[in-house]
Amino acid sequence: FILGLGVSAGPFMIRNGLKYAKPVTFMRDYLAGIKTGPFKAPLPPREPLVVIAGLLPKMLRLGAEASDGIITALMPPAHIARLRAELGPNHLLLAQQMVMLEGDAGKARTGVRAFMRFYLNAPPYQRNFKAMGFSDDDLRGGGSDHLIDSIIAWGDERHLHERIAQHYAAGADHVYVIPLTAAGDRLPDMGVVEALAPH
Repeated sequence: FILGLGVSAGPFMIRNGLKYAKPVTFMRDYLAGIKTGPFKAPLPPREPLVVIAGLLPKMLRLGAEASDGIITALMPPAHIARLRAELGPNHLLLAQQMVMLEGDAGKARTGVRAFMRFYLNAPPYQRNFKAMGFSDDDLRGGGSDHLIDSIIAWGDERHLHERIAQHYAAGADHVYVIPLTAAGDRLPDMGVVEALAPH
């Protein structure tokens, strides 16, 4: 069992009526609270691993200092390698990869842009995209082809497997996939799950 925690992003929190201020301080206090809070059930044989969602430098440092590792989001393999170098070998690095089983470039990119609309307009994600080297032009118009193709893996089964393998080669301990549909449905595409499942 691995417990994953994240403070989300300001627009998500505000939309749900929650305050969003000093996320790193909030997460630091929450992690301390987990360790010191009362636990009345039988103790597990070993303390569960805890990882935090982190993209920007301060949260990454907190992950290395106060948790067992980091969960990423919307990050290409080249930047997973950078995170591994920053985290060192003794922390977990769980890499997210969104995938779409669609070989038609027009359909795939249209579906991805519909999905990415929120992220491309959310300031925390905008800052992270720019920190990865994407420009203001890449963020406009639903995202440039370069940004879309770097962040989301679309194509045939072989291409999706190759992108996942690139994350492992870059230093990820685990890659978790989010299967998207070209139609922009909010439910996962179970066809992708079946295609990528170990045989």
